[in-house]
Amino acid sequence: MRARIVLLLAAACAIAAVASLGEAPEPPPRGPFGLCLVTTANGKPARLRRFQTDAQCAECHRRQHEELAGSMHSVAHEDRFYRLFAERARAEAGDEIYAFCSGCHTAAGIVTGLVPGT
Repeated sequence: MRARIVLLLAAACAIAAVASLGEAPEPPPRGPFGLCLVTTANGKPARLRRFQTDAQCAECHRRQHEELAGSMHSVAHEDRFYRLFAERARAEAGDEIYAFCSGCHTAAGIVTGLVPGT
């Protein structure tokens, strides 16, 4: 499984590199929380208490909750492999790249300030 993930990551990087050949590099897009494009309505940090629990979401969205509960996405920021990869990227490139990855893996962590955005 790990080799497959590494292969997929390498393929994604190769595709991105080929796609950018001959083009001037563009600066990465920035949102109010650094390199990730996650945002709030007013661009300011959100309060953690504003987020609902998964049990509250399941009251109306039972099917989606069941699908999420059985997926890797439900533990996206807790997965050991992801955390090792993210921490390695952070050590090599800094908090901004960590925020970029965390924008998807823990959007709530970004907009509440639990994960540094810059």
